[in-house]
Amino acid sequence: IYVLHHSSLAPSVTLELANLHHSQNNTFHARQKNTSPAFESSSYSNLSELNHGATLHRSLFDSFFRKLTGQSSDILIAKYHRVAWLPFYYPETLISQFTDNPQTLPPTYFYYPRKGYIGVLGEILIEKLRRLKVSFFRDSIEWVGEAGGRPSVRLSVGCLISGHQLFWSLSHRQLIKASGETMPSDFQTAALMLVFLTIPAPRLLKSFTVLFVPDPAVIFYRVTNQSLCAGIEEYEQRIVVELNV
Repeated sequence: IYVLHHSSLAPSVTLELANLHHSQNNTFHARQKNTSPAFESSSYSNLSELNHGATLHRSLFDSFFRKLTGQSSDILIAKYHRVAWLPFYYPETLISQFTDNPQTLPPTYFYYPRKGYIGVLGEILIEKLRRLKVSFFRDSIEWVGEAGGRPSVRLSVGCLISGHQLFWSLSHRQLIKASGETMPSDFQTAALMLVFLTIPAPRLLKSFTVLFVPDPAVIFYRVTNQSLCAGIEEYEQRIVVELNV
C-alpha cells in the first residue's frame, strides 16, 4: 500500500476513499471484522468495496482472487478473507497514503522451515509418530463409511481400520468417490498447479521472498523464493510458481 500514490489507479482510488465516510464503530468497518456479524454474513467483495473503494478492490483484490479460484470474490465470506490471502485495510490507513504523513503498519514476521521446503514438517511429524509406534499403511483407500457404529476405511489389501475420529487430507472429490456418494452437480473446485524451479541467483533480476501477482495478463498468481524465505543464500535459488489451470 506504500506505493499507491505512485500508481495509475491513484486518482480513482483517492476520490473513492474520500467518499468513504466511515465511523470505526460501523458494523462494516474493517476494525470490526472479528466482532461484527456483518463479516460472517456478507461477502468479501461487498465489504472490501466499502473499506477499500471499488477501484482498489476490483483491480487488485478481486483480480487476485479470480486468478486463484477462477471465481469472483463475492463467493467468499468476508470473515474468511485470509484463506485467500486477501486484506482488510482500514480506510483511514489507505487515505493516509495520499498525505504527507502516511500511516505505516508493523512488519509481519512469518516462520519458515530452515531447510527451505514445507515438506520437512511432514518428515519431522512422521519420525515422531514412528517413535510412538504408530502404524503406517501405504495401500490405497477403497472405501470410506461406517462399520460397527464407527467411521472406517477399507484399504486395497482388505484391511479395515475404524476409529472414533478419522481425518481426511486427500481431496473432497476422492472422499466422495470412496464413500460411494454422487458428486454434487454444483461442486466447485480450483485446479491449482505448483511449478518447482531452480534458477541461478544472477539470473533473477530482483531479490524477493514472495510476489503476489494480481495482473490478469500474467498467468501465475504467486511466486515464492524458498531459499530466501528460509534465510539461505545459495547460488541455485529454489523458486515455486503457483497458477490456476
